[in-house]
Amino acid sequence: MLDLKIPNISERLNHSITNIFRKETIPLRITHKCCTLRKALSHTSTERKLSRVSKCGHKKAIGTLTALLKSAADLHKRCIDDCVGATSSSREELNLFINSVNSFHPALKYTWEIFENTLAFLDLKLSINDNGLSTNVHYKATDSHNYLLHSSSRPQHVKNAIPFSQFLRLRRLCSDDTDFNNKCEEMCHFFKKRGYSDSAVTTGKHRAQEIDRDTALQTSQNEETHRIPFTLTYHPQNLAIENAILKDFKILGNDPETKHIFSLPPLISFKRDKNLMGCRKQRLPRSTVKAIDSGSMRNFNLNAFLNDLSITPWGSSFVFDDINDVWAHWSSLYNETIEKHAPKIRKAFRSKQLPWINNQLKKKNSIEK
Repeated sequence: MLDLKIPNISERLNHSITNIFRKETIPLRITHKCCTLRKALSHTSTERKLSRVSKCGHKKAIGTLTALLKSAADLHKRCIDDCVGATSSSREELNLFINSVNSFHPALKYTWEIFENTLAFLDLKLSINDNGLSTNVHYKATDSHNYLLHSSSRPQHVKNAIPFSQFLRLRRLCSDDTDFNNKCEEMCHFFKKRGYSDSAVTTGKHRAQEIDRDTALQTSQNEETHRIPFTLTYHPQNLAIENAILKDFKILGNDPETKHIFSLPPLISFKRDKNLMGCRKQRLPRSTVKAIDSGSMRNFNLNAFLNDLSITPWGSSFVFDDINDVWAHWSSLYNETIEKHAPKIRKAFRSKQLPWINNQLKKKNSIEK
């Protein structure tokens, strides 16, 4: 998969390059940081102005806006960038408040949904009734409930814990016992479609039903352990190694000369073995495609670049013996096209490497002077 790092171009050019590669049936992944999507990928005057807003200014604006929301709403809760609230004002007053919030800062824009009695917030369905606020689980339309298949190569205790964890999640989200029982029956159907046995599903459901909701909502404290972890790659045959270690460890623990050394058994854990996707990623090398520097975009001819990129012979008349040769061929062609239209090229470094690189460049310039 060709990994193109292009953090300083417009969104239009981003889509154009992607379409050209897909037309040539070249596997492609465009990578960039999410924060650069609105700042670095756009060349409009408004976006350039927003990109110069300092991080401190953003934090101050968000803090002021949060205080404004809390003071105006009867109920206000926030989870990262999602907010939910309730108010007793009229619809006209609420619309005026939303307009003022969206005009509070040019870099902060909100989308909103207004409902009278019921609202979906993250994986919760909030409802207002006579008793106050009730909660139920909410599934998005895109949720396919693709839980881990029971036939997957995983330890048995891991597969048995998945139904219990989902039933416990329902116990936390559903405030009414009737809703909880109905959602449990629905969850049983989901797990049976994934190959789980009736006994495993029923056991997990009964364990969750025995837990009180107030207890389930409390944060569990992890007990500190001094056991040494012993990690194995999971395979059904490796279970015999686990049984042999735990069985023979009792002998060392009962021996007067070794029990103070081997007082605790090792913490045996399993990591996932390689699958087809892991083997494929290991085979494919990392891309050597360079990034376009923002300084080289001043004299950049978009139409000429896309035209040369579209007529580039990507491999229709070539025969390659290895995937590495194909990879090198694609990278060289892409780099040649960029250097022709944007000769000032730089590599895309990680942010942690930039201070070290700048110091090295300063040392080099001082030596040359």
